[in-house]
Amino acid sequence: MDEATQILSPQPSAVTRASPADARAVEPTALTQRQWFAVRVLVRQAAIKATKAEMQQQGLKRWRFAHKEIVAMAEDYAREHRAELVAGAKAIVEEWAAEDAQRRQRQCSERSRIANTPLRPQPDPIGEIGND
Repeated sequence: MDEATQILSPQPSAVTRASPADARAVEPTALTQRQWFAVRVLVRQAAIKATKAEMQQQGLKRWRFAHKEIVAMAEDYAREHRAELVAGAKAIVEEWAAEDAQRRQRQCSERSRIANTPLRPQPDPIGEIGND
């Protein structure tokens, strides 16, 4: 299981342990730890999905295999296609991060607009009553 975690985990610590001869090693970028975890989950999901698609193309019935067997086959798939899986997952996570940044920017500008809007003066109810 430790080996599978290293293969599916594109965290910088796992990447630095890869040998220089490993062409599938992916250089770490400025992603946060939470984003690397999301990449790892997306890589695993994509590998399982691709494994199930391969099984269907070969005419194998998925229900005949235990989930742990499918996951083991997916780990083999991830080992062989790691670079492309990580690249696809990183693109998705970076897109999510950009959307989140845009959402936060909109929220900040809306709060700023509201904070800078002058309040309309309210009529003084006491002064109106005293003038009668």
